[in-house]
Amino acid sequence: MVFGVLAGIVLLVLLAFAVAYASGWSPRPQGTAPPAEPETASAIGMERKIQVVIAAVLAIGALLVIYGINEPNRQATAFARQREQAIDRGMHAFAQYCVPCHGYNGAGAIVPGQGVQAANLTVHRATGDRDEDRKTLDLLVKTITRGRPGTAMPAWGLSDGGSLNDEEIREIATFIMYGDWSEVEPIARAGGGPTPIVPEVAGGGAARARGLFASKGCAACHTIEEIPTARGNVGPNLSQLGTRAGQDGRPSDLKAYIRQSILQPSAFIVPGFPNAMPPFQEVPDGTQAGPNQFTTSDLDLLVDYLSKLGTPEQGQVGTSGGEAGAGPSPQETPAAGGATPAPAGGAPGQPVPPTPAAASPGGAQPSGAAAPGGAVTTPATTQLPLTPQSQPGAGASR
Repeated sequence: MVFGVLAGIVLLVLLAFAVAYASGWSPRPQGTAPPAEPETASAIGMERKIQVVIAAVLAIGALLVIYGINEPNRQATAFARQREQAIDRGMHAFAQYCVPCHGYNGAGAIVPGQGVQAANLTVHRATGDRDEDRKTLDLLVKTITRGRPGTAMPAWGLSDGGSLNDEEIREIATFIMYGDWSEVEPIARAGGGPTPIVPEVAGGGAARARGLFASKGCAACHTIEEIPTARGNVGPNLSQLGTRAGQDGRPSDLKAYIRQSILQPSAFIVPGFPNAMPPFQEVPDGTQAGPNQFTTSDLDLLVDYLSKLGTPEQGQVGTSGGEAGAGPSPQETPAAGGATPAPAGGAPGQPVPPTPAAASPGGAQPSGAAAPGGAVTTPATTQLPLTPQSQPGAGASR
């Protein structure tokens, strides 16, 4: 921009000299040259005017060329500045409206008063592919505006009975794609909002597998009967996944299929369901896995857990056939949320109906009726082990 201004000033100065020259001004002192004949003087004046017109046209052309060369850079700078402003405004709006359900780091939390889990938003980050990023932005804007019927996600758009206008919604979507999640918590805490409640990933075996499933946001789109917060209906019900090998076009190698569905979900789409699941990444053990990543050992654990759902081996994570010492038996593994395991002689691996859990930590939670957009899903009767999200970037799920 500075270069263009300087070039314009130089061209204007040159144009001023050209106008003076065309008007007959000369730097030579008066009387140093004999007066020209009238006709000759007229011809010289006309020639000078033609020269000035040509010079002016060339100067304007040069200015336009310089402006054109600099225009892409100017547009890119202006766009980046506008995006940064949108990200900042979107971050403050997210901290005010979205943190109670999606958590400080966007990975999701337990919806206050609902007992179900909200979606993991970290899988919707920008990729750098213009077409894909445009589709992601459109998906986020539509979802925030209209909500998701049958889930705890209300409609926030003014046109759908919510409280946010189109610009505010677009700013939140822009923050989700480009913003820094680590900056959300200080803003949310300064605003005095409730602390998000997130599933706890602790221990081992089936308990850890359930925690992983919840903490990565899978419960927002899928149902698993033994996980009270997993009541999503966007994707297939996984409660009987272990019995579905080779069905509906699935490969017979169920574990390979499940692993591929987590890392490359678009490779096979179950008939009747949308291609809406984002891909997760596998990172080496010892690496700090992000909200959209699994370490190799955790991925193996989750795949093993999912592959046995609905089978006599349900809950026997880490074993094939129930060898001694290979893992806890269904009778030894408590169901998520503290549900009492099935007694001896009962159906193997099937928990008895859960009992109501104690009130979740974090104090009183707003009711579903308080959320804009109307009805939300029915609260579950139990919850996974929960922990207040008190550390910046702590694992969470929405």
